[in-house]
Amino acid sequence: MKNANQMLVVVSSCALLLNAPIAPAQNWPQWLGENRDGRAAFTPPQTWPKELAQKWKVTVGDGVATPALVGEKLYVFARQEGGEIIRCLDAATGKELWKDKYDVLDSIAIASLGEVKSVLLAHRKPLAEAKEIFCDTASLTSVQLLRVLLAEQGIKPEFKPLVSYDFATLPDFALLIGDPALDFLRSSPTCEIWDLGEAWHDLTKLPFVYAVWALKRGINNYVLRRKLCDALRIAIPRPRRSMSAVRRPSPCAISRHDLASCLAVNR
Repeated sequence: MKNANQMLVVVSSCALLLNAPIAPAQNWPQWLGENRDGRAAFTPPQTWPKELAQKWKVTVGDGVATPALVGEKLYVFARQEGGEIIRCLDAATGKELWKDKYDVLDSIAIASLGEVKSVLLAHRKPLAEAKEIFCDTASLTSVQLLRVLLAEQGIKPEFKPLVSYDFATLPDFALLIGDPALDFLRSSPTCEIWDLGEAWHDLTKLPFVYAVWALKRGINNYVLRRKLCDALRIAIPRPRRSMSAVRRPSPCAISRHDLASCLAVNR
């Protein structure tokens, strides 16, 4: 589990840094730190040890999310034993304070490796001039993705809800998601298009997962899991070759009763 080992190294490194006096306000609450610049502000010791000593180690599973350090608590999100698990650890000792999880359908997600086309920023002015961005409220995940991508360039605009999908009257900066984004691309727009899936891949070389099918934990849902997985794999061909292939009705093994049952149990 390559990714799991990488995360353990980060966790150990965080524990080692606790021996140095760190300013109370300096946390590591997100990827690349508090200011998203990959820097941690702390008062260095007068002398450094010849080598660092490992203080503790915790097996956390497989994942690529960065640990988040806030105060004396370290938050780690990873995949383990078929579930997505978030843990809160004591940063000084590695002791697990609490954990929570949900189940996700294996290998089923709304994701992209590069260009996605259905999540885009339409802009008539350079990104550096963005003061206000009007966002489709259909997906908060995509809004946060845009926030992260812009912060990487030092751009921190105000985000406001988009009130109209009239393409002729779109503001200078508009985040479009789903069908409105696809329809906008088909309209032969004259403004610039910033595809967020492509931008994320350019930045990280990783895929981006916009949504998963999550199931309530603690419920015996094995049969429903299998039926949902089979139904989704039939309905969404892989690799996707065209939008018409995705939208084409397909026969599947799950009945309306099973689907309603799943939604009722996992709501």
